[in-house]
Amino acid sequence: GSGDRRQDTTMLVRSSLVIAALATAANVALSQQNEPSLQPLGDVLHLVLDSDKDQKVTMREVTSQLNMLEMLFQQGSGPGDETPEVKEYKEMLKGVQAVAPQMFQLMDSNNDKTLSKQELGHMTKFENSLKKDGGMR
Repeated sequence: GSGDRRQDTTMLVRSSLVIAALATAANVALSQQNEPSLQPLGDVLHLVLDSDKDQKVTMREVTSQLNMLEMLFQQGSGPGDETPEVKEYKEMLKGVQAVAPQMFQLMDSNNDKTLSKQELGHMTKFENSLKKDGGMR
């Protein structure tokens, strides 16, 4: 019902925020390498997710990057010594992993099973809409 839809929407928004946080971290890393900082979210996602640099992002690449991030979160923190922030990021990452296939499908506007830089550009529009008034235009 509408509760499920609201929960799905909440998960998509949370997942998008995690993706935005990952992109911000990537932007920080790029700026430390004397690259221009604060690139559009879609461009950063394309840069980070397109691991084979063929200008297309596959679901396999997305899954691989999310798994690598999960391994990074696992290193150096046992169940008893993780900070609340790390615990929260781990929970959000699980959420992102759960909805990644649906988000991928939503962004794959031409249904070619890959995401182009243009398709990932919709994440930039989404991010900008959140900054303005919370709605996509």
